[in-house]
Amino acid sequence: ALFDLVEDGRITLVLTPKILKEVKRVLIYPKIFRALEKSGLTVDEVISYLLENSVLYEDVYLLRWIDQDPTDDVFINAALVSRALWILSRDKHLLHSHKHPLFTVMSPHHFFMRVLTHYF
Repeated sequence: ALFDLVEDGRITLVLTPKILKEVKRVLIYPKIFRALEKSGLTVDEVISYLLENSVLYEDVYLLRWIDQDPTDDVFINAALVSRALWILSRDKHLLHSHKHPLFTVMSPHHFFMRVLTHYF
């Protein structure tokens, strides 16, 4: 459903080189890697799809936001540069970070339940 919205141009995915590196790292987690294999996908295919269906921004450092895991700041800074309304993540540090007035951090599940029913 989310990727249908991306492919229809209703939602824009934002990537930076550091975010892409993080995505690659997460895709090889055993649980996720097994799920990809079951669906017949490879890590390279997922990365190719993301690159073809996203806007790539340069990495910037505008703000230090996540004290518990400063490497997560890349997502906050990408949201600021791209003027994103939402950051979708299951990362506990991002989900429990300070509220920001320009965007909302939420899990993909909450995005579907709260946002999609109102906006799309």
